Amino acid sequence: MIARELLSSSALATLQESGELFAVLDACDAPAVPLLCEGLGPERSVSLYRGGAEEEYADIAPYLVHVDSAELLEWIVRFSETEGWGILVVAPVTLEALRTHLRKFLKVQDPSGARVYFRFYDPRVLEIFLPTCDDAQLALFFGPVRSYGVRSPEGDFTRFRFAGAERSVSG
Repeated sequence: MIARELLSSSALATLQESGELFAVLDACDAPAVPLLCEGLGPERSVSLYRGGAEEEYADIAPYLVHVDSAELLEWIVRFSETEGWGILVVAPVTLEALRTHLRKFLKVQDPSGARVYFRFYDPRVLEIFLPTCDDAQLALFFGPVRSYGVRSPEGDFTRFRFAGAERSVSG
């Protein structure tokens, strides 16, 4: 079961200060994202793609960013005003551990058996996808993630938490 709640700006700031706030930023229509991530360096930002795809699709890739400063959070809040900007992720893990977890969902099998890209990091997709999952699928998708966040067209941030029986719902 998914719990959905509004996330205030002060709650966002608290999450940033906790060290557990990350964002997946979609560079597909945003040339500023690869430049930002290059400036942050590999200890704060990584492409979700690896190998040849990381280089070949650098300009359009999804990037995982550790939101470890108020300035970066402010940039993301401004950037999130664009449609399809990306998502927030709250997780008590390292950047590399979260990258490894999220990479599992970049390609999925469709009903015909074909492997296709899955843009779970598009907030429009995530909001539609999560309610269709059963508890086992949610447990797999959330893994170490405490919550996912999206920005609504009205400008509010919404947090989605998996309220499964064996999960902690903090964060």
